[in-house]
Amino acid sequence: MSSYAGAPSGSRGQPPHRSLGGPIILILIGVLLLLGNLHWIAWDSLGHYFARWWPLLVILWGVVRLLEHFASRQAGRRVSAFGAGSVLLLIALVFFGLMASGIDRFGRNLNWGNLDSGDYGALGNFWGDSYSFNQEVVQEFPAGGELRVISEHGSVNLAAWDQNQLKVVVAKRLRAHSESEANQLDSSTRVQVTRNGSEVLINANTLGGGERSVESDLTIYLPRRASANLATRDGDVTVTQRTGDVQVSDAHGDVNLNEVAGDSAVALRGGSLRAAKLDGNVNVTGRVDDLYLTDIQGTVNINGDVMENLTLARVAKAVSYHSSRTDLEFAALPGQLTLESDELKANQITGPLRLATRSKAIHLEDVSGDVHLENSNGEVELKASRLPLGALHLSNRNADIRVILPAQAAFRLNVNVRRGDIQSDFHGTDIFTERGDSHGSGTVGSGGPQLDITNEHGDVQIRKS
Repeated sequence: MSSYAGAPSGSRGQPPHRSLGGPIILILIGVLLLLGNLHWIAWDSLGHYFARWWPLLVILWGVVRLLEHFASRQAGRRVSAFGAGSVLLLIALVFFGLMASGIDRFGRNLNWGNLDSGDYGALGNFWGDSYSFNQEVVQEFPAGGELRVISEHGSVNLAAWDQNQLKVVVAKRLRAHSESEANQLDSSTRVQVTRNGSEVLINANTLGGGERSVESDLTIYLPRRASANLATRDGDVTVTQRTGDVQVSDAHGDVNLNEVAGDSAVALRGGSLRAAKLDGNVNVTGRVDDLYLTDIQGTVNINGDVMENLTLARVAKAVSYHSSRTDLEFAALPGQLTLESDELKANQITGPLRLATRSKAIHLEDVSGDVHLENSNGEVELKASRLPLGALHLSNRNADIRVILPAQAAFRLNVNVRRGDIQSDFHGTDIFTERGDSHGSGTVGSGGPQLDITNEHGDVQIRKS
């Protein structure tokens, strides 16, 4: 029996190997989408990059298919043909790539990140012309009352005044194909103000036009002693000079708080929070891009993930931060703390301090009080400038630990290092090495607080300042 031409006998009839081109393309697209969700790549940049470079995905697919073709021929296997799934995926990739390129060329000022808010750039005329409308509502506000605001699209600016009235100024933007249609859409989306007992509700009513895009920016004048609860899905929120408590819920927008005497609670699902000169307690939950808190007289409680930068400065009371990667608690912060994805820096921080994290370089300067710190895959440097010392319990892996203490410090030392060395500037410590592991113990000066340090695959240094 004759064998298959160009192949060893026995290879005839073997099914061809499935192509890896499609899965590789899907993995690359999934990785890019994940980076966008994690805010490592801005969505607008991701859109523009795809519009310009999507043909590279087709080229990559072709290269993979070509390599698979030669590998199959060399191994004597049948060359796999394009399957229906591969054809559909290629057609979809080319279709969406050409559409993205066309949009990018047609409107260079198109904001990919703001499509939900109706910012269509040069494509706006497809949905009609832009129209602007204004509205103003003034009514009495009940003594001791609470304000609640609901907004889907548009910013909310809450300002204080000393009158016993509520004033709402609305700046509305919408798109329509005619002036009569715009007037009708404006009429169906006018801001609604209702009162139920001591609660006053402001509904921006931007969904009153159905599927049409309407954006209403609200400037609200409220007696400064009244408490406020603001909820928006897409828009920035600004609150200034309030005596009452403030609650803010924002899905896609930045929040700014300034000079609030009452307690502040903010829930975010994206966007940044900047708050300064707050006298009450601060509670932050959700997912935040950037978080800046300065001059806080109350406690600070953060439960959620800060995706980019966390900055705290001059916090008079206790701080707690709990995320998927870091647990941090301390008593006060006269200085400043910055936390990024790979680094934590703080100065003038008051314990007791508890920190558990990973893969961060940690630099703590002018620390007072007890410290309990756990880290891995990042160096730890701790400098205590004031006496008496607090108890130190430090643990790390795969990076060094460096402790800097006043020359007059007195303490009891216990250090255990696996696969690393110990160095100490203080007399009274006994250090020995056994089979690559190092151990140190002793009493420095008159003794005092306990310094327990453990490390694995990294050195430990105890230095005098």
